[in-house]
Parts: sequence; C-alpha cells; structure tokens
Amino acid sequence: MTLFSEIEQAYGMQIESWQAIKDVYRVRTNAHGILCVKPYRIPMEEVSFILAVQEHVRNHNFQFVPATFRTAEGHLAIRYHHRFYVLSRWIVGGNPAFRRARALADGIETLARFHSVSHGFDESVPPSRMRALRIKETFSRQKRILKRIDGDWSRSDFTNLCARAIRQLDDRRVQRAIEREVQARAVIHGDYNYPNLVVDRLGRYHLIDFDNASVHVRMEDLAHVLHRNAPWQVHQMSRLIEVYDRVRPLAQDDLHLLVALLLQPYPLIRALRAGRSIHAIQSRLPGTSLVKRYVRQLEQLV
Repeated sequence: MTLFSEIEQAYGMQIESWQAIKDVYRVRTNAHGILCVKPYRIPMEEVSFILAVQEHVRNHNFQFVPATFRTAEGHLAIRYHHRFYVLSRWIVGGNPAFRRARALADGIETLARFHSVSHGFDESVPPSRMRALRIKETFSRQKRILKRIDGDWSRSDFTNLCARAIRQLDDRRVQRAIEREVQARAVIHGDYNYPNLVVDRLGRYHLIDFDNASVHVRMEDLAHVLHRNAPWQVHQMSRLIEVYDRVRPLAQDDLHLLVALLLQPYPLIRALRAGRSIHAIQSRLPGTSLVKRYVRQLEQLV
C-alpha cells in the first residue's frame, strides 16, 4: 500500500489529491478539507511529546498551533517505512516578512502570548527533551567548536564571548531564573522564526514545526529570534524586548538570563553548523570593536 492508502485506511477518509511542499504533504480530502501530513524520523515518544506540547497550549487558550487528528483507533500517528506520520489541519496563509518592522513586532508579540501559557506542562518528557539544565553544557560544547578554529583566524574574541556567557550562567540571578523555569515546567518552541510561522487571512500568527520543542527556559526562544533577526544590534534587540515585555512582563532575573543567552555568538555557531567556509563567515562577522560595543550594550540592558 502507498502512504496515502495507509492514511485513508487509518483515518477513514478519502484523499482526492496531494502535493509535496518542503518536508510535508498538503492533501485535499473529500470531507475534511485541506490537511497536512508531516513525517517524523524520531522515536514515537518524542513525537508524542511534540504533540502534547501543542495540545497543552491549545487547552490553555492559545489556539494558533496545529490541530492534530487521531486515527480511527485513537492513535496520534501512523507508521510507514520507518517513519511516523501525523495528520493535522493545513493552515492557509504565508510566512511573515520579518524584514518589515511591524511583522517582526507582531511575531514577538505572538511569542510572548505563546509563552504566557507554555508552562505547567505535566506530561511525560523524554530525557532528550529536558534541556533547561543543559545550557552550560551546550555553551561549553560551542566554545570547544570555536576553540578548534582559533588557529584558522585571529579572532579569539568570539571564544571569549562563549567564556563570558558561561560565567554569566553562574550568576545567582541567572540561576534563579533557570530554577523558576524548571519549577514552572516551561516548554518552548525551540526554533521560533518566520519560516515556522504562518499568517492567516485575518493576520493571525500560527506556530508550526515544533520539531525542536523541549522543556527549557522560555528566554531561549526569545534569544533565538533576536539572534536571527537583529544579530549584534542591541538597540533593535532592546526595542523587541520591550514589545515582548508589554505582553508578558519580564522579571529582572529573566533579563539577566536573556543577556547570558545573547552573549553566546549564535550567528557564528549557526554559520559553522551550516558548513560555511571560514572565509565566507569572516566577511559577514562584526569587527572586534563592534563585538566589544555589543557586550557593553548588552550589559546595559540589566
């Protein structure tokens, strides 16, 4: 049987047509409209966790996440050729243009609303998705990556940034913020940015692709979207933090944690992970003086 024959049988529906779009399938059905078929190449316990995160926020009045269908027998997914497939509503719309200030601000507001309900998660969590207490481990691993390339260029300031971020994690205010997030059982999206958002016809922002969701500090989501859309630009970051704070007020300890996360040279780490050459990376990195100014301005946020 084909994948779509399996889906028709498992869900008791008739598929009229299908189309591959990026890493998912858009399927048109006779009775349920347009649906999304998403494959996962991870253990079922992690798939269940991802879907439980989406269900948790939906149950707390944040409706802008995929609505999952269960099979006729009540299962969350079907298995086909060593992958799990999940069926959900297709969200009609397009990705927001974060190059426009208003769209980016709307995205930040949506993140804050999502974070306002993304706590109190009481479902089972796979060990690989428990990440709130692994921040220092992650930073140390990234520092070792940069240390290995120090000999290829004369820019030790980025390795020093990693070391500074690691020291910041030992600050008692940062420790308090992390402990509160652990106690709150906070969950995050894990890859919050415009490719994983859909704006519908009413201008509402929907979160999709929770593949990297985890039990983590919520400031990780905010730091990620700031790094991606305002790299090395503290003035712009500050304006976006204010947008977030108006929807979900931040405690001073949260700001100290956010600064620690922003000290990590994520744009450089991401470029290295993408396999870009040192020469290509160097041409897009800030100079030493700008890095020093970035650190000074970050520290002024708190």
